[in-house]
Amino acid sequence: MSMINASAQITTKNVVKKRVNPGFTNGWGLDKRYSFDMFDTSFSNFQQYHPLRRKLSFFQDLGDVGTPYKNLQFEVYSKPGFDLGLNPYNAYNFTHANSLYFNAPVPFTYFYYTQGRSGDERSMINFEAQHTQNINKNLNIAINYRSITNNSFYLRQKSSMKNLQATSLYTSKNKRYQAAVNLAWNKVITQESGGILKDSLSDSLFRNFPRIIRPVPVSLNNANNIVRYREHSIKQYYWFGGNKPDSFNKNYYPKFGLTHTFIMQKQAAYYTDQDKDRYFYDTLSNYQNYKTNDSLGMQLYSNRVGLIKQNYNFYGLYFNGGITYDYFKVYQGANAINFRKFNNYNLSADANFILDIKNKYLGGDANYFISGYNAGDYCLRGYLGASTFTSKYNFKTLISGNSQLKTPTRLETATLSNHYTWQNDFNKTFTN
Repeated sequence: MSMINASAQITTKNVVKKRVNPGFTNGWGLDKRYSFDMFDTSFSNFQQYHPLRRKLSFFQDLGDVGTPYKNLQFEVYSKPGFDLGLNPYNAYNFTHANSLYFNAPVPFTYFYYTQGRSGDERSMINFEAQHTQNINKNLNIAINYRSITNNSFYLRQKSSMKNLQATSLYTSKNKRYQAAVNLAWNKVITQESGGILKDSLSDSLFRNFPRIIRPVPVSLNNANNIVRYREHSIKQYYWFGGNKPDSFNKNYYPKFGLTHTFIMQKQAAYYTDQDKDRYFYDTLSNYQNYKTNDSLGMQLYSNRVGLIKQNYNFYGLYFNGGITYDYFKVYQGANAINFRKFNNYNLSADANFILDIKNKYLGGDANYFISGYNAGDYCLRGYLGASTFTSKYNFKTLISGNSQLKTPTRLETATLSNHYTWQNDFNKTFTN
């Protein structure tokens, strides 16, 4: 296996400049008006080529990078709101929630390349690239790209994943207006084998072929999955109150902020089987005898308006509350004739606060669905903490608790496909 990591900066002037790593922040940092963190260009965790192992402690996938996975760590808190239930690549996807926004006085480019053993059928290539630069003092753009291809171990296990994200952060000259834009596209294509067939031929092939490949018969010979996830968003801030920035005091510390967030999200999944593998499925066919063309899709449009009260120097009360309206449409189909369409909405209110008093802090957040598909759902979380500083260490103590009531996912309650169809009336899930 070979691994390459590289970063570069370019200046257009014929002078030697000190290297300046770009600063970055996320959506939470923009809300809190935190200063930018410095981008880490060291080789820390360089050897970990699996993207999920950089994020999750315990998970199970199909054995290769870029395959569907399940998080094995119990999640006390799950994202409230409408959930389609199509989540096999959540931690891989570029989204509004995990987007980063940069300040790069000098253009900066980062590359990461990993290649498995070449020349055999089980080769894997993981390529990541990121570029960011300031167009001027007020506007930054960034592009993030990842490609994972994997031929895997058995027949019909090839997969290809492409993730692309463009972000931009604009701050007005008087620092009162900010806009953060995120454009993300994610696509995965996988072959479906249905598992190997256990027979005398399979056993013989296992014993006689080299370990780098197992060309044993599989259950499905022409089945494929395509999963797409697209998300575009813009979040705008207007800050007011506090000090007035001038030539002597360039930093601006507002007391309040008005926010508006718009998100357009589109998910789609296509399962096709053009071969006569009907006996693999529990139901031979509901609608088409000799091929399967199942599809599932969702479009969601979200608008949130909110109010933020700031605190600075980790002292005082921070508050962020708002109202969100979501409208969504769902499509499930086995073919052009047999399908279901469903549309609904959600109206919800949310609030988050942190009270800091001399290295002690009390915080919590709440989310309640007033009306719509998830009406009555709620999520409550609270925590109490303290920080102790010494010359060498920073100790943090945290006590937390939560309570949540959530409607089951759409796929759990209703599914229509060529081989599997159901309609369920499950109770809401209560977690405490």
